[in-house]
Amino acid sequence: RHEYIERETPTENGDIESFHNSIKTDYIWVSEIDNFNEGKTVIENAFYDYNNIRPHSTLDYYSPKQFLDKWDNDSGFREYYGEFLNNMKDSYRRRRNNYYRRMRINVP
Repeated sequence: RHEYIERETPTENGDIESFHNSIKTDYIWVSEIDNFNEGKTVIENAFYDYNNIRPHSTLDYYSPKQFLDKWDNDSGFREYYGEFLNNMKDSYRRRRNNYYRRMRINVP
């Protein structure tokens, strides 16, 4: 489901703003791109790196792939991080509900 945020409120979708900033500053702006195909390759490599290699502070400095692999194969890891992820989910829900309340939209 596509969600719209209020104009000029980047704090409403900080996660995606951070992602866009990382892609631009860490991959696109540091590359010399002369044509569409080079740009496409840079972006494809950026997505691969971002999801498979680059550590993320919100994942305790694991890459998303490393985190998922550990989650799938290590019950102690799941137990430890399960509460952490639930807290993140609750925080997201609170932010979303506050936004809907401000916009006077019924929360789904």
